Amino acid sequence: MEYQLNFRKILDALIARFYIILLAALAALGVSFLLTDSSAPNTYSASTTIYSASYISYRDSIEGRNAINFYVDIVRSRKVAERASSLLSREIPPERIMSMVTSSFSDNSTILIIRAVSPNPDTAVAVANAVAAAFIQEVVSVTATEGAKILDTANYASLYSSGSRSSMQIRTVAALGGILVSFFIIVCFAAFDNRAAFHQEVTLNGEIELIGTIPSRSI
Repeated sequence: MEYQLNFRKILDALIARFYIILLAALAALGVSFLLTDSSAPNTYSASTTIYSASYISYRDSIEGRNAINFYVDIVRSRKVAERASSLLSREIPPERIMSMVTSSFSDNSTILIIRAVSPNPDTAVAVANAVAAAFIQEVVSVTATEGAKILDTANYASLYSSGSRSSMQIRTVAALGGILVSFFIIVCFAAFDNRAAFHQEVTLNGEIELIGTIPSRSI
């Protein structure tokens, strides 16, 4: 018998085994509930911007910008984190500061953005400003140029990630993953099942005369 992909057979298999898809979705959802915490705290983000400006000469301004570009990787260094920790009113370990901070350039690549993320909005603001000040101090000490300056300090923190929303998204993705995996498995088994389910599969689409049929069948 020549193999032919029968979409009706696949559809019948999906309908007959819908309970498997439902059970797979519930199982994946149950696992995601065990692995996620719906009471996870929200996180907040605060940003400080740094630019190069010199009132002495245009050359000093260019040198300051080049220094920012060249030494941007030290924003998340231990030395800058230790400097920032000493500038804060309350003690935060340098390791934690390093994990809280990221940096990026604006679209025109002339303004450096230093961002701090924390469950506490006040901590995010304080760390962003402290790291920016510490970074400028480090650049000045290394390059002896004073072109790098703070453009805008962080005055407030905005919501960065909702803990409950993130948990809900993970659980939704897990349930959809269970549905897709079980759906794919059922489709594959039905598509490659060599057993005949319809008249056309045993009569070669009418080329062979049908003698009789068995009253009941099972896919």
